[in-house]
Amino acid sequence: MAEAAHAALTAYFNHPDAAPMWSGYITGNTRSAALLHRMGFSTTGVVTQHHSRALHAVVNIRQMILSPEQWHAVNPVEITTPRVRLRPLQPADVPDLVRIAGNDQVAPMMGSVTSPWPAADVLRWIETRRWRGHIGFCLGIYLPDGALIGAVALGGTPVNTAYFLTQSQWGRGLMTETMAAFLRWAFALFDLAEVTAGHFDDNPMSGRVLRKLGFVKTGSAMQASAARSAKAPATTYRLLRVDLMPIGDLRLGLALDLSVWPVAIDARQYAAKSLATSRGSILVTCRL
Repeated sequence: MAEAAHAALTAYFNHPDAAPMWSGYITGNTRSAALLHRMGFSTTGVVTQHHSRALHAVVNIRQMILSPEQWHAVNPVEITTPRVRLRPLQPADVPDLVRIAGNDQVAPMMGSVTSPWPAADVLRWIETRRWRGHIGFCLGIYLPDGALIGAVALGGTPVNTAYFLTQSQWGRGLMTETMAAFLRWAFALFDLAEVTAGHFDDNPMSGRVLRKLGFVKTGSAMQASAARSAKAPATTYRLLRVDLMPIGDLRLGLALDLSVWPVAIDARQYAAKSLATSRGSILVTCRL
C-alpha cells in the first residue's frame, strides 16, 4: 500500500498545477495514520463522521492535508547525469555558494549576485528560489561525492534559465551536460514551448554552451548585474522545444524516463481517478 500511495502521489504532484490533496483515516487506525504522516500529510484538527458499510457503523474520520509544498519538501526533485546530480540547495550550501558565485569572475556574469556575496543574502537567495514544484526555483549542481560546484535556475515571464559553475570545473563540458538534462526535464514537466536565456558579451563561453544546447540568438540588450557598476552589452537567446539538443540515455530522477513522458501523464490521470474520491481528495482507511 505504501508503494502504491507514493506512486500515486508522485504522479499527482508532478503536475505543476496540482491542488492540495485531502485525506483521512479512521480514528484508531494507527497504521494508516503513520503512512499518511510519512507521506507528508499534516493533521487539520477536523474530525468528521461517516457511515462505514464495511464496519456497519458510524466511524470518526480524522482529516489530513498534503500541500504541494509539503510534498516537494519531503520528496525533493533530483536529476542525475553521468557526472553530476541536481537537487535543491540547502542552508548548509551557503559557504560554498559564497565562494563559487560571490567572486569577481562569476558574480558580474549573473543578475542578482554581488561580489562579495554576504552569507545572509545567499541564505535569502536560496529560500526565495526553493523548489516548490513550480517555475521559479534553483537547483544545486553536485558531483557524485556531494561537492557543490554550481547551480541552475528556471523562472520569470517569459520563462528564462540561468546557471553558474565553479571555475575549477570550467572547460570540461559539465555545464552542457547539466543543462541538457535540466532543460529536457523542465520542458517535459512544465510542458514548455520555449525557454529564453542570455549572457553578457564578455562571457562568450556561456554563449557557446547555449548554442550547443540548441539556443538561437534573438537580439542584443544592455543588461544590469548587481556586481557591475553599470549596464553592459548582452546577447539574448531562445530555445524552442523542438530544437532541444538530444542527450542520449541520461538518467533522470523521480523515476521519469522522458522518452515515455506521455505515459507518465496518463498514469497520473489514472492514479488520480482510481484513488481519489474527488479532485484533490484521497481516503486511506484500509488496515495495513
